[in-house]
Amino acid sequence: MTSRNHTSHCSAQEIPSAFAHVIGVAVVLSILIVALCLSACSTNQPQADPAAQSADKSASTPTDDSEVSEALVIYLQNDEALFVDQETNTPYVPTLPLGQIYDAEGKHINANDLAVGNIVQVSGNGIMLESYPGQYPGIARVQVLEQGNPADADAYADVVEMWAGGADANAAPYASLEYSSDLGQITLSLDANTTDDSEVVSDSVLDATITAPTEATLSFSHVPTTVTIECVSVAFDGQGKIVESTGAGTTPVAFTQVESDRFTFDIEPGFLYEIEAQFDNGEADFAFHTLSK
Repeated sequence: MTSRNHTSHCSAQEIPSAFAHVIGVAVVLSILIVALCLSACSTNQPQADPAAQSADKSASTPTDDSEVSEALVIYLQNDEALFVDQETNTPYVPTLPLGQIYDAEGKHINANDLAVGNIVQVSGNGIMLESYPGQYPGIARVQVLEQGNPADADAYADVVEMWAGGADANAAPYASLEYSSDLGQITLSLDANTTDDSEVVSDSVLDATITAPTEATLSFSHVPTTVTIECVSVAFDGQGKIVESTGAGTTPVAFTQVESDRFTFDIEPGFLYEIEAQFDNGEADFAFHTLSK
């Protein structure tokens, strides 16, 4: 009796021990199988080109080139440039992307290989910083489309002088009006009215085409001492001339001075806006209208 009980007790201890051993072996095999699968998957993955990896590490220009536009090069000096958007006629300062400038044949060139008059394709994120001229730091690529004509930049001599060289204190002042429309950001170059007639010559007045009230920014080449802005309701007559609407009167326009030479104010469709500015070297009058021809 004693011997049988002892044998039965020993068997009860050995069974769980054997079972645990089997489980342990199964776990080890599972780990090995998973490790082998991971190794095989990693081996089958395509490897990146070392040259491409090196290029990625050395890239210092934006990669977002979702916005594509065309521009005229109107100024180049060392690494500084000034472009004019061909659709909106808006000047801006581009941050030229290092290593991502190409000629018309697609070959890499340097920034100083560009030329005034070039028509270029600009690819970037489309974000323009608010200033005058605007600044475009998010350019990813610039490519020359046409050699162009340097004389095409002459029309923007006042913008170049304002931005690059500063205005001559004795030169005639000029102004620029910047606003947004359905076409994008628009800039008008306003020449001073030099006629003795107090009436604005309609043929020389630029059209700020808008369909709804919008904010505009007025910038001067010289710092004015005083500025007055007035508006009057107008329309086109049968000969296409601008005439005051019946019973219309001149109304002062409120504005905000944001910098010494920059002012913001609201403009509305259907008006003639007249600007009188006093400078250290005299007075200048400017005008524009908001009639759509």
